[in-house]
Amino acid sequence: MLNRFTLVKYYTQIMKTLSILFFLLIMSLNLLSQFVISPSISVTIEDEDYGFRSPKVISYGENNDEVMVFWSRTGSEQAMFVSTLSDGVFAAPTPVPTGNAEPNLWSGNLGPGIASFGNHIYITFEVYGSAIYCVHSADGGGSWDEPVAAFTPPIGRFSTIPNIAVDASGNVYVAYVNTNSAEEDAHYGLVKSTNQGVSFTDEVIVSAGVISDEVCECCNGNIEIGLDNEIYVGFRNNSENLRDCWLVKSSDLGASFEEVYDVDDSDWILNGCPSNGPDFTVTEGEVATVFFTGADDFDEDVYFTLLDTESGVVSAAESILLSNEGAIGQNSARIASNSQGEIMVVFQESLQFSQNVGFALAQNGTELGQQSTVLNDSTGNQKQPDVMAIGNVFHVVYEDSSLGTVMYHTVSSEPNSVLEEESASFLLYPNPAENLIHIKGTTPVVSYEIISPLGRSVLKDSASSTREDKQASIDISTLHSGVYFLSVNGSSFKKFVKE
Repeated sequence: MLNRFTLVKYYTQIMKTLSILFFLLIMSLNLLSQFVISPSISVTIEDEDYGFRSPKVISYGENNDEVMVFWSRTGSEQAMFVSTLSDGVFAAPTPVPTGNAEPNLWSGNLGPGIASFGNHIYITFEVYGSAIYCVHSADGGGSWDEPVAAFTPPIGRFSTIPNIAVDASGNVYVAYVNTNSAEEDAHYGLVKSTNQGVSFTDEVIVSAGVISDEVCECCNGNIEIGLDNEIYVGFRNNSENLRDCWLVKSSDLGASFEEVYDVDDSDWILNGCPSNGPDFTVTEGEVATVFFTGADDFDEDVYFTLLDTESGVVSAAESILLSNEGAIGQNSARIASNSQGEIMVVFQESLQFSQNVGFALAQNGTELGQQSTVLNDSTGNQKQPDVMAIGNVFHVVYEDSSLGTVMYHTVSSEPNSVLEEESASFLLYPNPAENLIHIKGTTPVVSYEIISPLGRSVLKDSASSTREDKQASIDISTLHSGVYFLSVNGSSFKKFVKE
């Protein structure tokens, strides 16, 4: 027979285990968000010859809370346009001047790139066989400078498929494919401007550290700025037709790229170019990458991986569920993260006679593949989406070739409110906080852990508290701004905002 001491011991252990399980259950319940999708808004005007190819959406402005959409008109009279959103209506499209340069405007993800820094807008495009150009606006697209040749390849070389990003200091980075005239011996290059696009540095080869320094000559890549001004570039490699996706990282403002990550474990052997490269988003401690692959043991769909930037470990590739049961496959994926740590993937989904744009959204990147939703269930040809976030709201654009317009939606989630207060046996203040948060518990505070919305532990320690006052203070000054969860004594938790 068990004595009273043993029963108390077992009871305590059971309750502790149940508390932890309950915490994990509540965390998982929070991932089951309800999507709020706005009605579609036409950016361009139906039956007007503005085009609708390769749409991109960015935030800009003094508070980085304005919406701008960029797209191209392909065909015999190629042109580029921007439009801004005001009071739920897009302004009349404004042409982007190209000067004497005649842009080669590929459709889809191979199209030109756009980035912003406050009211400064930068667009990069190619003149195939000539140069990569950059055009700059200092007033939110109201006026434009003359295009500048950011990179001119040597004789016998071609530069194509440019992407662009701007860091927190206003430095402009343009990344692109550099190949020979036979579209062989391709590498990924980068140039930088420190004077708002007036001039650019010499080329840095960013792909030199991968298994083979030859990249896929006709696949798009991407460039993103990390939370500490790191420069990330993603692209598809070509190692004797092994076409995996890679990330490289620079910690010296683009002077060198010594950190190299294989973020695609599909090992796709393809004797040809898939014309479909990776996209990624940088969050607290992680980089989430999405890519299309048709490798053996992989469906011809979109997959995602998570890179832990501290350990360098990359998760195994997981698929994004089809949003429509009748879908044949997915491609052309784009990804973004918002201020709540949510990650959203948008993709093009092919049906038998049409195409839809679908998306997956989750607070934890590992849950991205558990659910997906059709953005717009009307029939037609909806494809080539792009996504970005302002605050906790995602903004999505895509082509609608049936209507001949660029379409726009917003998507947000409404997390279950139970996460914020459930089982919290302590007070947390102030909230939001900048440098310090204070805990006052109903029981002694003996340990704490701060968890990112992606489920990663970012700070943990034992707390200095007495059984009498049951208080503790935590220095959060090293955390990046955003939403976090504080767990106390391994069970109780609350959400807080780091300013």
